[in-house]
Amino acid sequence: MSTTSGGEVDVLWLKRDVRVSDNEALFHACLKRVRPLVILYVYDRLLWSSNHLHESHLKFVNEGLANFEDTLCTRYKLNRAVCYRVGLVEEVLKEIHRTYKVASVYSSCEVMDRAMRDCVDRARQWSETRGVQWI
Repeated sequence: MSTTSGGEVDVLWLKRDVRVSDNEALFHACLKRVRPLVILYVYDRLLWSSNHLHESHLKFVNEGLANFEDTLCTRYKLNRAVCYRVGLVEEVLKEIHRTYKVASVYSSCEVMDRAMRDCVDRARQWSETRGVQWI
C-alpha cells in the first residue's frame, strides 16, 4: 500500500472480475478518485475452504491477478498494483481501516454462488456498521 499511515483511502476489492478492461468497479474507483486507492484481493478462508472451489479455480484466479497486475504496472507505470491478503475479508478490511481509515469500498457486481454472496454480505455488513461507503 503506497499511502502514509493514518490518511483516508478507498479500497477496490477484487473478487472474480480481475480484468482491467471493462471493469466497472475499477473504472468508478479511478474516475472518482480523490484519495489513495488500495487495490485488494483477499483469499478469503471461508470462501476458499468451501467444497465447490477446486485447485483449478485458484490457478485461474492467480493467473488473472498476475495479468491484472502486469497490465496496471506496464500500462499505467505502477510499481505494485495489488495488495494480497489471506483471511476473512471483513478482518482484512478491519486491518486496513485501523491503519488508513477506509472511506469507500468499490466492488464489482458479479454473478455469484452462495459462498461468494456470503463473503460479499460479510464485507458489506462490515462497511455499513462503520459508515464506510459501499459502491
